Amino acid sequence: MGTEAFNCSVVVANRVAETASAVVMVVWDNLVNRERYRLRPVTRLAWLILIVCCLGACGPNQALDGVALAPVVVHTAVIGTPTAAVPSTTRYLTWTPTQTGAIASPIPTWTPSVTPAVPTLVATRIATFTPPRLPADMRDGRDHYWFDRPIPADQVNWTDRIYPYGSTRGGLLPTHRGVEFINPEGVPVLAAGDGTVVTAGADDQVLFGPQPDYYGLLVVIRHEQLFHERRVYTLYGHLSQVLVTEGQVVASGDTVGLVGGTGVANGGAHLHFEIRIGHNGYEETRNPDLWLRPFPNRGTLAGRLLWADGSYVYGAPLLVQRLDDPTRFVNRTIYTYADTTVNPDDGWQENFAAPDVEAGPYLVTFRHSEWGQVLQEAVWVYPGETTLVTLQLRPLATPEPSGTPQ
Repeated sequence: MGTEAFNCSVVVANRVAETASAVVMVVWDNLVNRERYRLRPVTRLAWLILIVCCLGACGPNQALDGVALAPVVVHTAVIGTPTAAVPSTTRYLTWTPTQTGAIASPIPTWTPSVTPAVPTLVATRIATFTPPRLPADMRDGRDHYWFDRPIPADQVNWTDRIYPYGSTRGGLLPTHRGVEFINPEGVPVLAAGDGTVVTAGADDQVLFGPQPDYYGLLVVIRHEQLFHERRVYTLYGHLSQVLVTEGQVVASGDTVGLVGGTGVANGGAHLHFEIRIGHNGYEETRNPDLWLRPFPNRGTLAGRLLWADGSYVYGAPLLVQRLDDPTRFVNRTIYTYADTTVNPDDGWQENFAAPDVEAGPYLVTFRHSEWGQVLQEAVWVYPGETTLVTLQLRPLATPEPSGTPQ
């Protein structure tokens, strides 16, 4: 039976109980208190017992025959698992919670989903190299990084690699006797070292190159320190202005002129810089990359590429690759000197050089497709040092005579 029917049954039972009680009270009053219905004591006792039984049976909690009582369910917040107590004599279904709360409606139980494990990132180690000991032949004083950069540090003070020393820029220009610092006109030009100005002005009257007005406005400084008992000169060409005079003593870092495009530069502003040994002449140049101090944690890679008979290979490309981390050094192709018109260093006797190379391990490769030879050499570039590598082609095998001699 539903809850509504149960409630209706309870109301009817209460009404019946109230009516029966009223009837009993009337009978009691008539039997006990009224004179006309005086009964013998035994009869009175029987009636009293009957009345008491009727009162006990007609209470408001008396169950009605044929009426099923609906269980009363009390909703409580349960933390745990509720269990139902099976009644024996009681009429109500009761819950036995492990713990009750103050909320009047059931709380759903959430089952947490499994959180996927976060993968552990393992860094890929880049191969590391331990630098070898500096070879003994590199400790003999062949390095001569005497000079500072002739351009201020806040300008382009590294040498241009498109037209380096010994290059013809792919046959388009004369073999280069110096290096270039590409800067706009008016940038200060600094003395690379202490010395005395021996030339200051134009070269249209006095020849300093292969032709008059080759350098345009220039400055030449003679340095007091000797190299193998010979004088050392630095030349600053294509200036827009000269700011020193002949005979003036200058210190490293003093401004001697301004960048320009005079002479054969034809207006293309840059500083042309040379090193001259023994005599202030066009034929006495050396590679400035082997004289300018490298940047911090950088060195110079110099080398020789030789034919099988030991002579220089001219105008040949070589590939230089960083071994431990290619992202730290863009693969660079460098070329050997174009011809015999430029001089190698007195000590290194190189025919190629790469300046300001970050210290670390490198692989130098030369491929001769016609001879089918690949030459490779792993080298370590040391900070502030020159590293020399030598690659030499093998002689071609003499073909065996065919057939049997008669």
